[in-house]
Amino acid sequence: MKFLVDVCIGGKIAKWLKDLGYNVDEVRTRNPYMPDEDIIDWAFKEKRIILTADKDFGELAPRNILEQFGV
Repeated sequence: MKFLVDVCIGGKIAKWLKDLGYNVDEVRTRNPYMPDEDIIDWAFKEKRIILTADKDFGELAPRNILEQFGV
């Protein structure tokens, strides 16, 4: 599994997953101020599971995914 850890989750979770052998990338290493839409695009393109505590993703993700498929 491949994970994308949002800034609000923190580095401890990312480290724990890495220690378990998972492929983990962190938003904070690329741009801690990255807009949610860009995080979703990144995860979609790299087939990553987003780990976040940001409640906006519940509304943004389905809309963004539909746009990716041209619906």
